[in-house]
Amino acid sequence: MAITFHRLAETDLPTLHRWLNEPGIVRWWEGDDVSWDGVRRDYWTATGPTEHWIASVDGRPFGWIQCYAVADYPEEAEPWATLGAGPGTAGIDYLIGDPADRGRGLGPEMIRSFVAEVVFGAHPPWHQVCAAPALDNQASWRALERAGFRYLGEVPGKEGPGRLMAYDRPRFRYRSADEDSGRWLGFPFRDGDIVISTRSKTGTTWLQMICALLIFQTPELSAPLARLSPWLDWLVKPQDDVYALLAAQRHRRFIKTHTPLDGIPLDRRATYLVAARHPLDMAVSLYHQGDNLNRARMRELTGQPEPETPPKPRPALHEWLLTWIERDDNPQEEMDSLPGVMWHLADAWSRRDEPNIVLVHYEDLSADLGGEMRRLAQRLGIDVPEERWPVLVKAATFDQMRSRAPELAPGAAGILKDPSQFFRGGRSGDGTALLAPAELDRYRARVTGMAPTDLVDWLHRGRL
Repeated sequence: MAITFHRLAETDLPTLHRWLNEPGIVRWWEGDDVSWDGVRRDYWTATGPTEHWIASVDGRPFGWIQCYAVADYPEEAEPWATLGAGPGTAGIDYLIGDPADRGRGLGPEMIRSFVAEVVFGAHPPWHQVCAAPALDNQASWRALERAGFRYLGEVPGKEGPGRLMAYDRPRFRYRSADEDSGRWLGFPFRDGDIVISTRSKTGTTWLQMICALLIFQTPELSAPLARLSPWLDWLVKPQDDVYALLAAQRHRRFIKTHTPLDGIPLDRRATYLVAARHPLDMAVSLYHQGDNLNRARMRELTGQPEPETPPKPRPALHEWLLTWIERDDNPQEEMDSLPGVMWHLADAWSRRDEPNIVLVHYEDLSADLGGEMRRLAQRLGIDVPEERWPVLVKAATFDQMRSRAPELAPGAAGILKDPSQFFRGGRSGDGTALLAPAELDRYRARVTGMAPTDLVDWLHRGRL
């Protein structure tokens, strides 16, 4: 189902006039002049800041949708502002024209796509979008819910009280040569979705495997882990292919991302798992993984040009680690830098009391895998028969996962030189052991300036 949009043209007016006079529509346009002259005046010849668009599915028009800056309409802006819809908020109105097109899921898809492509995609100053369908127009506000909007409260409207609902633009867009968090905009969430948001080498694949074991309740997976739990914002796979794969999944979905929570939509229907690991241990594993990546293959799959000059030789691990500690990278651009790691975790830490945010520490998984799996099952609302636990916990152990590296390791064909080396066997304390006391003092000074004290203490577990 490919939904596209074009600005309302004069040739669209007969269709829009017919839609606005359809009995299922006109009841919600009570008091509006939907005569031919009225429609032509209000939707075509009238000048104003509102944009009118026509939505088509597979080339066939099926709906109308408009957007505008709420601030341009003070009578609407004032009551909306009391509920949190302030400057920078856009408003939308919409309809599905023909009765045969209603109840097919087109409404939520149209809203999601329009918000991503037009509201946020074409209007950088707009950081929030709201709509206020009538309280008794349940089909309309249910469509907004399914598109990821949240309820703010009741507001006055022409047809009586309205249900004000909002969708927020993620604060940041994270991009690298092979990732783009913009692919999350407009993603159609489902009830029960699980989003695994981690930095590289902090337990991503471990959490994916645990989720697979809890959901399917067997170690025997029906497909490679990367297909069961796709990486949504990875540019190696076309976005349409990833969306289609997730849309076809009938099981509870668990989706991988390396984007911090402030770069993806936070949907109340989803649970977000965020993994944490001692940053020095993570950095050592990241260094070793660099030797296992086929970067020419990655450039080929992401469309990046070949470098004009040969890359410089990598420094030895100790030298590289000292540089990693000192670099003042932008965390939105270098997400695996020390600032990027601490930014990711500090954002999640600030949300840790929210009911759908779960933090998981790598060392807790290492020390009590069974206990952590039971905790995650409880947070995810998954019941596991007692007799299944031993086999599931065993399948999540490091040795068992390494023995299944071709099936469980991430990456498209050829990106990992040796999938078995993905499970290298990094141990807690590897990074600390490399540094002299003065170097550890410098690391301590750096990291304590990047995050709250309670997060730093929790993250380092007494090894700082």
